[in-house]
Amino acid sequence: FGSGGANGLVRNLDESADEQGLGDPYVYFSTFPLGTTTPSSMACSAYTYEDTASSIKNDKSYEPHISEGIDADARNEFVCASTSANGGQLLTAPQSAFIHAVGLEPADYQAMAKAGTKMIWSPRSNIRLYGDTAPITVATRMGVKIALGTDWTPSGSMNMLRELACADSFNQTYLGGFLSDEELWLMVTRNAAEVTAADAKLGVLATGHFADISIFNGATNNDHRAVIAAQPEDVVLVMRAGTVLYGDANIITGLGTASCDAVSVCGVAKSICLGEISTTYSALQTSGGANYAAFFCGTPTNEPSCTPTRPTSVSGSTIYTGAPSATDADGDGIPDTMDNCPHVFNPIRPVDGGKQADADGDGVGDACDPCPLTANATTC
Repeated sequence: FGSGGANGLVRNLDESADEQGLGDPYVYFSTFPLGTTTPSSMACSAYTYEDTASSIKNDKSYEPHISEGIDADARNEFVCASTSANGGQLLTAPQSAFIHAVGLEPADYQAMAKAGTKMIWSPRSNIRLYGDTAPITVATRMGVKIALGTDWTPSGSMNMLRELACADSFNQTYLGGFLSDEELWLMVTRNAAEVTAADAKLGVLATGHFADISIFNGATNNDHRAVIAAQPEDVVLVMRAGTVLYGDANIITGLGTASCDAVSVCGVAKSICLGEISTTYSALQTSGGANYAAFFCGTPTNEPSCTPTRPTSVSGSTIYTGAPSATDADGDGIPDTMDNCPHVFNPIRPVDGGKQADADGDGVGDACDPCPLTANATTC
């Protein structure tokens, strides 16, 4: 779901006509739920609100961009979208999934979890635009259900495998491996279906669900790692509702699928089946003009980096290059001897008021605190 769509090959969950047989109410996607301008005042009544608590109450799934940024203005969007007081709108609801939700505090994520509001994480785009991403360790510990999304290609990933690669790299380098392979994999399967309220039909392999299935080569990597570390050549078969769309040429031939075109992907013979959009692969490439390539062997051209950097300080925020060192293990620009989370990336953000976030004041930063809202607790 997102801005625009296409008839064929994919399911457009936000366009009922292009859901490809899913038969569900559409997902309501909203880019500017609080209006298109940032008001000069932080008063909740200053926003113009394109969405309200009453306008979303009957939506099957509501997906707004909320708090895309790391400053006070970004957090204020959440504040005013999570209350009915003082002119705000209570958009934290069970059918809601907030896209980005970057500049938040532990209590904010706790409020989301209590309301049943989910989150869609786009680390590559967040890092490219703001030099940081949502404190995913905090959101997870507070109980927020999280899915992974690409945002868009100017600042994000060209496909979900590249977004997984970013999330995995960030997790290993900056979060100390906090997320397991299974948790990352769930963000693009079961969790993704749940945050879009499509989980009655999608997201798991189960009787009564659509056979939307992707199979990956497990010769090099086992289990969930076979998906997380997959390269374009490792995609063995893709089906939507059991209809074969793409895969290794020998498998497609063996399945007897018609209207498929040969394509070599990073040295592996593949077939792509475009009969449902009545075209060929070569014609599709030509019609794309100077658009981005369909795939890249290795890192895509001009792909935004997943290395967090902040070259200047704003409101007391930290300057950092994202390069770990012997004295700064997590690369957040704060020496380990002064860092309240020396092994988990947690620079001072503009929203943090000039100091590393520590909501319960116990000396352990929110990013690595087992329970950020309860001092000295070992579990949350």
